[in-house]
Amino acid sequence: MLLRITTKSSNTFLKNSTDYVSLKLLKDKGIYIVPVLDDKKRIARLIDLNEVKALLPVDVMIMAGGKGERMLPLTRHTPKPLLHVGKKPIIQYAVDRLEKFGVERIHISLRHFGDQIEEYFKKKSPALEVVFVKEKDPLGTAGALGLVKKFNYDYVLLTNSDILTNVDYEEFYLKAVETKADVAVASIPYSISVPYAIFELKKEEEILNLVEKPTYTYYANAGIYLIKTELLKHLPKNQRIDITDLFLH
Repeated sequence: MLLRITTKSSNTFLKNSTDYVSLKLLKDKGIYIVPVLDDKKRIARLIDLNEVKALLPVDVMIMAGGKGERMLPLTRHTPKPLLHVGKKPIIQYAVDRLEKFGVERIHISLRHFGDQIEEYFKKKSPALEVVFVKEKDPLGTAGALGLVKKFNYDYVLLTNSDILTNVDYEEFYLKAVETKADVAVASIPYSISVPYAIFELKKEEEILNLVEKPTYTYYANAGIYLIKTELLKHLPKNQRIDITDLFLH
């Protein structure tokens, strides 16, 4: 459930909507506690704008079905999303951040040790709704999206379960909408320093420049995507497909 701002007289409240709502307008007015009304105009809950950064109209899929083989032996009996970083499992950091941006429901794809992840959230009882999507066979980084019968919003936020990030999901969403992107991908700079003087060539034997110990910066995939839900109708059902395959098709 997302919301729209309604103002009558001096009262401000929120009602159900699937549109993006900017909270800056309310904060600029000095309003930080806002009631949410249901269809019968009863207070369903209160939103503390000191805690909530945004109210984003996005569905969410967290990919948590991998074996975590690169983390062996830590993942021999524990799924990677439940490995602790500090005082809580790494997947909990992702969920907590999504809550701060107003997400009320998430899908989590499960396979390897999925029962442990499901049990963790049943005991945790998070504030947002958790829907488990179970893969019988490995479906890659995008295949689990095809198992969801219906998404509610125009965009799906797809993210790895083992990411520690401070990404501003509101800024990420607004950039995708502003540019009318079918797919938006978060990236991080990755720099490589070369300890030698490097020839820059036009052709194999034509030297343009000689650069002393250069540093090259590339942009690496951060594992966070916004995808138009209308694209997902092209996904094959119960077949493995990686996110890169989806991009190329």
